[in-house]
Amino acid sequence: MYTTKWPVLLLLAATLSFVSVSCKKKKEDNTGLPANLRELLVGKKWQVVSEKPDREVDIDGDGKPDSDFHKLAMDCELDDYTVFEDNGSVVESEGNDVCTETPPAQIKWALTDNSTAIAITMPDEQYVMKISSIDANILVVTKPYLVSGISIIVTTTFKKI
Repeated sequence: MYTTKWPVLLLLAATLSFVSVSCKKKKEDNTGLPANLRELLVGKKWQVVSEKPDREVDIDGDGKPDSDFHKLAMDCELDDYTVFEDNGSVVESEGNDVCTETPPAQIKWALTDNSTAIAITMPDEQYVMKISSIDANILVVTKPYLVSGISIIVTTTFKKI
């Protein structure tokens, strides 16, 4: 009886190990962001749905503080979207309602800061957007701005379209 117990226990241990490994969810690393962040980000059409400053400031010069900069966008900008390509390029599309006929700038992107931020490089500007959260449908980033001498942090929410 003692000899038949070990093979059964070994089989049980192997089965439990297999089940626990195969049932694990995609883990978040110590950043709090999903391990498959790049997969969630790349090749998707991301459209801005809100741009909220950490404090209200008058960005359009009408004398009233603004709480969502996206509400100030022109109608032709509302269907614009961004695609982060796997090769490090950024495609900025004006959607169906085109504001201007100017060719898009060459834009590059890269994950930085232990994959917690997106570095954007354009011909005349560079900046970093910190990734607050991302899932299959929503991307939330923050970026510092200087508006009329006031430092603010703007939280931009994108939805996948």
